[in-house]
This record gives sequence, C-alpha cells and structure tokens, in this order.
Amino acid sequence: MSNQFIPSSPTPVLLQDKRLLIVDGDRVSATSVAVGLYRAIGIRADLVINVGDALHYLMTSPAPDLVLLDFWVGQSTSVQIATWMRQQHHLQATLRVSFSRMPPNTIRAGSDATLFAAFIVKPIAISQLAQTISQLLINDSETRR
Repeated sequence: MSNQFIPSSPTPVLLQDKRLLIVDGDRVSATSVAVGLYRAIGIRADLVINVGDALHYLMTSPAPDLVLLDFWVGQSTSVQIATWMRQQHHLQATLRVSFSRMPPNTIRAGSDATLFAAFIVKPIAISQLAQTISQLLINDSETRR
C-alpha cells in the first residue's frame, strides 16, 4: 500500500507552483494540516516546528508564497516571526497568515494592520482552510500581474 496521497480535486492552475510553509510548534497538527491541504487542493507544504528551523528555512530556501504561522512557536510569537520576515528583502512578497487559536484581536493588538494578510482561527475545517488559502494565493497572483 502506498503512502502517497491523491488530491480530491485537481490543483487549480494558479496554485500548481505555489510554495507553502507551515510554522507550528505542534508537529502532529502541522502534519495534519499539510496532508489535509494536499488532499483538498493538491498544494504541498513544508513544515517547521521551531523558530530556529523556521528562520533557517526562510533564509536558505526559495521564498514561500504563503506562510501559516501559529501564534506560539517555542519562545517566539507569530508577530515576532512575521516582523522579522517583513524586514527581509527576499520575503517581502510572501503572504504572512496568522493561524492560531489566539483571537485575532489579541494578535492585532501586538502588530500593525499590514503584518498579516489574514487571520485564521483554529480549529477550522480543512475544506474551509483550503478555500481561504486558495483565495489568498489566487488574489495575490492576480494583484501581481
């Protein structure tokens, strides 16, 4: 039996080459989200579970199109990581999305209005998460044309 997952629907053309990074201190949760997104829309995601690995990935890998950031990643917050990302020239175009159980108003209070492209509150159905991510990436692609 193969461990390969088949997307339940074809990957939209505008999403085929998109890069997604999930930064979440909970490996099980991050893996579940990554597998669910692949099954739902065929987009592959890389996972990191601590700040050091996240920074290393973001400094050494091609810039992802979208990063899902859990609020707490070790001793750092998504606001700290997103602020650092915004300061990096090669990550300026990367969409930063807060993906947390933390209420959006609490996160917004510690950041400015432009730090995150969206706030997604956990738990969320994979189908809804997939739709939201698809829309964010498609809108971003259309904006850049």
